[in-house]
Amino acid sequence: MGYDLTCFLSGYPHASSLNEVMDEYLDDILAFNDPWRQWTVERRRDFHLSAACKVFEPYTAEDEENRRDMVLIGPFDDAHNLTPLDITTIEVSIDVVLQGLIRAIHVVPSDDIGRVANSGTFVSTITAKSYDLYSNSSSLIFVNASALRILSLAAPALTPPRLWALQKQVQNSSLGVDYGRVTQGGMYVQLHCFEDDMQFDQWVVDVLRREAPTEEDRRELMMGTGRMFAFVRPNVFPVVEAFAYWRVSLLANARSRSEATPFRSEIPTTNHLTFDTLPIDVILDVCSHLSLSALFKLCLASRFLHATLSPFISTGTFIRNWMAQHEPWYLPPPDGQERLWFNEQCQLALQDEKEIRDGDVLRCPWLWYARACGESPSMRNRARIWSVAKQLEELANATGYLAI
Repeated sequence: MGYDLTCFLSGYPHASSLNEVMDEYLDDILAFNDPWRQWTVERRRDFHLSAACKVFEPYTAEDEENRRDMVLIGPFDDAHNLTPLDITTIEVSIDVVLQGLIRAIHVVPSDDIGRVANSGTFVSTITAKSYDLYSNSSSLIFVNASALRILSLAAPALTPPRLWALQKQVQNSSLGVDYGRVTQGGMYVQLHCFEDDMQFDQWVVDVLRREAPTEEDRRELMMGTGRMFAFVRPNVFPVVEAFAYWRVSLLANARSRSEATPFRSEIPTTNHLTFDTLPIDVILDVCSHLSLSALFKLCLASRFLHATLSPFISTGTFIRNWMAQHEPWYLPPPDGQERLWFNEQCQLALQDEKEIRDGDVLRCPWLWYARACGESPSMRNRARIWSVAKQLEELANATGYLAI
């Protein structure tokens, strides 16, 4: 789906919109399948628009705005003019990094500031100077701003100058980086290659023939084989969903307590050594190495384990520490606009609560937040980009670029 220059970190296209990239696959479907292949251009266009509105335009204006929010990294003559320097060799690339000439500047598409739209032209928010991604592609790299923020958290040693030098080194060779079932190479962005999975192609045809897609259809397209989550902006932390799960659980727990038969939760007596008989600190240490799904299953293994573990794993401290160790990409950054947005969402959700803080941080139902993250297209994309960042860090370390 879609041909365009792509971001080194996220795989997002630089010039085409997200929906244009997605529509490439729909074009292939219409051109290949009978009876659509025999349709007139007008009839195909009308159907295309209808189908796109139903299924193939799942992205919000905020997703598109995130895609267009770019950082330009490269060598410039000075911090005032920001005129790109032409760098053609690897040796010179390393020199300009050591000389401190690599700068990262925020740019936006030319039409965002009222200029005539010109595909591939970006404008500095500092100097209003224009940069063309095609003519400057030999010395500059365009990186999605949110992806660069994820890189700074996942691989802080891979600074923009080092990232630029690494990209110059590997731009004409195979990266060996897994972009999470999103093919990123040169000028090609691909979520699903037409005829790569004929069963999926036929399923899409069936979806398009329906009057309206079901929620199951949309989920399969977004989180399943369609993999459309890869273009959702990776910074929508599911705070609202977490609080919704939490409040439902409070009602369910209150109902179960009123209906449940009391049971004893003491350590079971047995002549054999079992997991239940281990000291509680050993059990908790084992739990700290399990996935959340495995941890939940363990709680259901016996009444004793449920009664023993529930008070621990339901605490914010345990879940935050677990996420920091196993899934750090789900945690909000310690500062910046994303953290402010996270805190604002928590405050809105807690406005009717008496206690809104848990120690030094705002209260958050972290157990339910972890569940919401697992179901979030945005967080799944964030995990994907985090993985790309870690792989690039390993590549930079292997090639010596972390040492410059």
